[in-house]
Amino acid sequence: MKDFIDQELAVGDRVVHGVGGRGGGLSGPYKVVGFTEQMVKIDYKRAWRKEDYSLVAPHCLVKVAP
Repeated sequence: MKDFIDQELAVGDRVVHGVGGRGGGLSGPYKVVGFTEQMVKIDYKRAWRKEDYSLVAPHCLVKVAP
């Protein structure tokens, strides 16, 4: 699976997520923890849970240096 600028994504990669809307920009960095058929699972920590993930379309992500 490839990110917004056609870099190949793999489990363990660090990515930033493009956020739209009025206060848009980049959020993250997040760690790639898995894949579904069309989406990327990124780690998403919430205060009330130990571990969790969020599903994001790959064209909304950009891989960054570790």
